[in-house]
Amino acid sequence: MKKNRSKGQSLFELIIAIGIGIIIVTAIVQLVTISVRNASFAKNKNEATRLAQQALEWLRSEKEKDWAVFYNRTGNPAYWCLPTLAWIAGQCGSGQTISGSTTFTRQATLDQDDIDDDGEVIDIAVVVVTVFWTEGGKTHQSQVTTQFGETD
Repeated sequence: MKKNRSKGQSLFELIIAIGIGIIIVTAIVQLVTISVRNASFAKNKNEATRLAQQALEWLRSEKEKDWAVFYNRTGNPAYWCLPTLAWIAGQCGSGQTISGSTTFTRQATLDQDDIDDDGEVIDIAVVVVTVFWTEGGKTHQSQVTTQFGETD
């Protein structure tokens, strides 16, 4: 009597199907992980840019209060740590994160320059605000730059 081997699946076919299933699940998990990481980076980048803009507006208001005092805070270049939007001289240290945050560090670089306006030299301050954060073992930054003059 002959045995019928066409019924059901063999063990080999079952192992192949399980292997394919594992590969598909692994790929899906990796895609979800990458998506979550990218979403987190985009969120932090947006927040860092907002914090940099906030500091730039604060610096503009400081310039409007008194140009001479503001311009005297510039240098070649001068570094200011701005965790609370107050003047703290020097570059930020690791413990000087922005108030309410354990992630972001904000500093400004103020440099002096001048432009020649038809024979008249006009002093300007070149302002660069940089917000740093660490994510995934890497340090990232968002930076905004502008120039301030006494009359703008």
